[in-house]
Amino acid sequence: MSIEVLIVEDKDAKFEAISAVVGSVAPKAVIHRARTVVEAERMVREPRWKLLLLDISMDISGDSRGALSGGHANLGGIDVVETMFYENIIIPTIVVTGFDYFIAAGPDEGTEYIGLSELEALVRGKMPVGYLGYVRYGVDGWVNSLIAACGGVVW
Repeated sequence: MSIEVLIVEDKDAKFEAISAVVGSVAPKAVIHRARTVVEAERMVREPRWKLLLLDISMDISGDSRGALSGGHANLGGIDVVETMFYENIIIPTIVVTGFDYFIAAGPDEGTEYIGLSELEALVRGKMPVGYLGYVRYGVDGWVNSLIAACGGVVW
């Protein structure tokens, strides 16, 4: 039986770095990638994932619902979380983000910033089962944080 992991990430270098860490923890894992929110929303519906690593600031091409910000949704990954919530999809999930805060409102609504603690509360509220926490990508110790978070997965 293969161990299938879905990484939702639009940046190549970040995807490669995360894949390398997951491969070190689970060498037999088969890693798949979703590059956009639309692709991720489709893929999370497949009942095969042992782990989901989810970026929050994502490419929203296609029919994604996120607010545009230069081709990205500052909180586009939340669309994936909401899809999972509304469709009762439970996958062990780790949020891997390169940001400390996110712009939540569009230009017509004013600027509102959401920090990591608010983001985590939002995700945890939608994913009371399966949410394994977040990793702040790119900071000192992020690799060890990701390895620790992957420890919550039954491989």
